[in-house]
Amino acid sequence: MFRWQTVLGVVLGLLTASAILSLTGNAGRRKPNSGPILSECDGRLRELVIHYEPTAKPMVAEVYRDFLGALEADVTVYVVCPEDTVYEDFRSLLGPVKCRLSPIVAHHPITTWSRDRWVALAPGSNAEPTTLWMPRGEAAEEIWPARAGDERVGHDIAATLGPAVHPRRSSFYFDGGDFLADSKNVFVVPRVLQRNIQNTVRSRDEFLGTIAAEFKRNVILLAESPDHHAGMFMASAGNNIMLVGDPIWEENLFPSNSWMASQPKRMAS
Repeated sequence: MFRWQTVLGVVLGLLTASAILSLTGNAGRRKPNSGPILSECDGRLRELVIHYEPTAKPMVAEVYRDFLGALEADVTVYVVCPEDTVYEDFRSLLGPVKCRLSPIVAHHPITTWSRDRWVALAPGSNAEPTTLWMPRGEAAEEIWPARAGDERVGHDIAATLGPAVHPRRSSFYFDGGDFLADSKNVFVVPRVLQRNIQNTVRSRDEFLGTIAAEFKRNVILLAESPDHHAGMFMASAGNNIMLVGDPIWEENLFPSNSWMASQPKRMAS
């Protein structure tokens, strides 16, 4: 027969255990310290993430075969797919490669635009994870289920790779491709400011200060640019050298290029 002291002891034990679990759970959810945005031009590729969904096969098959076929055996490529069977389709189109392939199965619709989704921030220390800084929302997610699925991919990656990756939702609207970083600077296309001013920030200075604090780089906000991701018209070659392309130059060199001739002139920088 239980005495009241026994019942009291059980209750106190349960309360103590609950408090410990609550404290350790909160510690596990501690926001990790993040380092700077990863440079586009320094070091060697070690890990990267791509998306694959079968409707994009005609567009991406040749690109993926050429790119992944050039990677060495010490590179791991995580392939985000909507379903297991889609990963098998990806392997069949790819052919033999030396790099290591590892699937991340989302179990929801996605697009093939992996670079748009988030920004990778280096670990703050050896004990910290890589942070995936994700946008506040996706353009057209209300009417495009695959875009809504893209918004979840950062969490899908973290769920698969465990404590090595931490997903963190930003208060800003952006695409990952809107930023281009080297070892000192991060270049920002103007549409990021346009999407956020008087929406998520009150001023240009507040915007620049937040970006600088997050990325831990000198921020260079471009005054104007083509309405595309930064990597579509500029690239960092390291040693403070930037390569910048102008579509109009290409049109003058190759006037018979039917694709370029069909593009609006506003693409020119």
